[in-house]
Amino acid sequence: TLAHLCHQTNWTEGLWLYCHSGCGPEKASICGGLNNARNRVQTCLRLAISIGAGVVVPHVTARLQKLNNVDASIACPDIWYDMARLDDQMASLCPRLRVRSCVTDPTAENATVVPLPPRDYKGPPHFGSTFLDLVDSHLAKAGVERANVTADKPVWLTYNDAHAAWSYRAAGELATIRKALFRTLAYNRTLVDIGNAVADSSQLRDGGYFAVHLRAEYDWPTKWGTPDAQMRLHKEAIERTIADAGNNKKPVKTVYVSSGQREVVEAFRDMLAPLNLTVLDKWELLKDRPDQLAVVEGLQWDQQGVVEYSAMVRADFWSGMLVSTMSSMVAYHRVMDDPEEFFGTYIYPNSLKWGLWRTYNESVVLRGNRHTMGIVVSSEELMDAFP
Repeated sequence: TLAHLCHQTNWTEGLWLYCHSGCGPEKASICGGLNNARNRVQTCLRLAISIGAGVVVPHVTARLQKLNNVDASIACPDIWYDMARLDDQMASLCPRLRVRSCVTDPTAENATVVPLPPRDYKGPPHFGSTFLDLVDSHLAKAGVERANVTADKPVWLTYNDAHAAWSYRAAGELATIRKALFRTLAYNRTLVDIGNAVADSSQLRDGGYFAVHLRAEYDWPTKWGTPDAQMRLHKEAIERTIADAGNNKKPVKTVYVSSGQREVVEAFRDMLAPLNLTVLDKWELLKDRPDQLAVVEGLQWDQQGVVEYSAMVRADFWSGMLVSTMSSMVAYHRVMDDPEEFFGTYIYPNSLKWGLWRTYNESVVLRGNRHTMGIVVSSEELMDAFP
């Protein structure tokens, strides 16, 4: 368990791990969007436990609505994540692991800064004692002895980049530590409450509903599936689910579509018209609640993504695009009690993994079980180090 792992760790008071990805005006923030940034934070927690250090979570960088600037501004991470809950969870499960956020200047604390070698996310991930060995080596090169590191004489280890930097598979932690850390780092509470209000809408309670994550925004590489190709695959999944009505506890009457492009949602609504289904999105569900709708429309791009999350996780049936980290988050959350059974049985057969790259015998096809499905493409695949 996480508590047992933390109890076994040799902690050094005053040693801090500062994970960033070289973003923002000072090149010291984390970026990559909501869920890539989240992976960087969760991975930093795991890396810090392996070396007995606290964690400094820097600013996150927000994206503009058109996604043409992924480094538009910086903000404290609590705009996306529930940092207060993370503090409470760690105080209970791992009390020696202190978490600080939005602290970016080690000189204000007279801290010694020891840069660790930069790492590309495509590089080999850490597991076991590999990160500890790296840190001890660079502390020695910097002439820093752990025995001399204290709360009054702190040391900051700066690390770029923690994205996919810990392999839960190689560490034997897929069903244990990964799951425990996932549960400690939740999305911003206010955004989750808005998302729950969307998911609790009466229109989604009339029979079963099928949620779709349709990835068609400006930044989407169409080599991973054009909007039309995605819509056709999702439509086929919905048709199969309806045809299997005898095995469904509730008949599918409604489709919820998560997408940042309203015109694409309209195109999907037109495609589904022959099925006589009600097709909804967050704008449609909130149109009778103008105050909440105004709040949602005033949110930044990635904050709006959190609002979509609950409706997808709680859906009776769901399909997404697994190369998208949002879809990967939803899929993991839906199957996290037995992710190995889901991915091993339904997603990975007839594929080959080499490093980060996974090749499928058929690409841009839909795989999964009756309730959770995802379009797979031959591409980089991070689930061993995700979420």
